[in-house]
Amino acid sequence: MIVLIHKTCNGPAVETDTLTAEACALPVEAFPFTCFTCLEEITDESELRFSEEIRM
Repeated sequence: MIVLIHKTCNGPAVETDTLTAEACALPVEAFPFTCFTCLEEITDESELRFSEEIRM
């Protein structure tokens, strides 16, 4: 599973219980949105990093 991490708080930027594979190609109109962890506004993709999480 691909997880979007907010660089500022190092927490998930979107809810991790949802399928986020489609989030790898975030449309420009998705910004700004609020970080799921710290509730700070994320204005562009430079504030995010992608991480692969393996669940068993």
